[in-house]
Amino acid sequence: MKQRRPLDETLAEVVSSLGDSTRRSIYLALRDSDQAQSVAAVAELFDLHPNVARYHLDQLVEARFLRLTRASTGPGAGRPAHLYAATEREIHVDVPRQSLDLLAELLIRVLERVPSPDSAEIAYDVGFTYGEEFAPSVDASQHPDLVRTVEAAADVMRGLGFDISAEASGCEYQTIHCPFGKVALEHPRVVCALDRGLVAGLMQALGQPADVTLVPHTTLGERCITTILPSDRGQ
Repeated sequence: MKQRRPLDETLAEVVSSLGDSTRRSIYLALRDSDQAQSVAAVAELFDLHPNVARYHLDQLVEARFLRLTRASTGPGAGRPAHLYAATEREIHVDVPRQSLDLLAELLIRVLERVPSPDSAEIAYDVGFTYGEEFAPSVDASQHPDLVRTVEAAADVMRGLGFDISAEASGCEYQTIHCPFGKVALEHPRVVCALDRGLVAGLMQALGQPADVTLVPHTTLGERCITTILPSDRGQ
């Protein structure tokens, strides 16, 4: 079994060989080229002195990203020119795997063992507090009424990974993509309560207390609809 190289060694080699922007551009150009190229051609393409172009090419050959060949010439044509072509070398960087979806799934299962409806209430409260924490990043003076505050809340949710339709209007918007993914589909009661809490916390902290309702999607391709109405109740 072939032993994998440590991550730091692989990254060090890649950065050393391709960290220079000019050298990286040369490599990418040759990788995409159907023909091997000469030093003169590379120098002209990148507006380099031929010696500088040759240096970058030789460094890429040493790192095995390029291979050196000779041009085919007829009899008596003199010494054939060196040509450079990309090798078949692939760059593999094995980054330690993170399974945040698995973590979310397991945490939701832990939360759902709390007697119903307490788990949804807990999720709402957590989301509400988290939403309040984001409010200082929004200039409340620019959002004096409910509709503008809803727009500001939607912008914050976009920053958190929610793809909210530009068709949003009034006190309602549609979420095209939910960053909670399949976890939201499988556990809508808890996850959607978290979502509602986020929006309600934002609205409260921005001076527009609101009742938030959410119609969840039932497939990944559907949209969920969030409606925000004014409320006299604080949280």
